[in-house]
Amino acid sequence: MRLLFICYILFVFVSTKAQHTLYLFPGQGSDSAIFSKMNFSDSFELKYMTLPTPNKGEMMPQYAKRFISEIDTTKPYSFIGVSLGGMICSELADVLKPEKLILISSAKCAGELPIRYRFHQKFPLNRAVPAGWYRAGALLLQPIVAPDRNGGRYVYTNAQKQKQNLYEASSRYDNQLEERKVQL
Repeated sequence: MRLLFICYILFVFVSTKAQHTLYLFPGQGSDSAIFSKMNFSDSFELKYMTLPTPNKGEMMPQYAKRFISEIDTTKPYSFIGVSLGGMICSELADVLKPEKLILISSAKCAGELPIRYRFHQKFPLNRAVPAGWYRAGALLLQPIVAPDRNGGRYVYTNAQKQKQNLYEASSRYDNQLEERKVQL
C-alpha cells in the first residue's frame, strides 16, 4: 500500500511540473495579434500583455514597473517584446530577472536607437507642421496606402500579381542556371 501511495505522489509531482510562462509584450499601437503567426510549444503558458496609456511625463522605468504586479515570478517565465514592448521587457528584466529575454525590432537602451529617433527627440520638428496638414495628407494617401478600408482592393491585388510574376521569373532564371551547370 505504501508503495502504491509513493508511486501516486511521484506521478502527481512529475505531472504537475511547473509550466514555463511567456509574457508577450506588443509594440505601441498593436495588440496580441502581432504574435498570432508565432507557433509556441504546448509546454508554454502564454500571457498577452496590453500596454496602458503612459501618464504624462512618465519615464520608461516607471512605466515598466506598472507590469510587475501582473507577472507571476513563482514559476519559470520569460519575456518576448516587440518594439516598445521590447524596451519595456528590458526594463523589467533589470528588476525581475526572467530566464530568457527576446527582443524583436527593439532596442535594449536609448543608445541603440537610430540616430534619427534621437534627433527627433531633441528637435521635435513634427510639431512645426499644423495638425490639419497631417489629417489632409492622411485623407489623400489613405486610398493608396490602405485600400482595404474603402473596399477598393485594386492596388493590393495588383501588387500581389506583380510579386507573383517576379517569383515566377526568378524561379525560371534559377532553373536556367541549373541547366547550364549540368551542361558544363
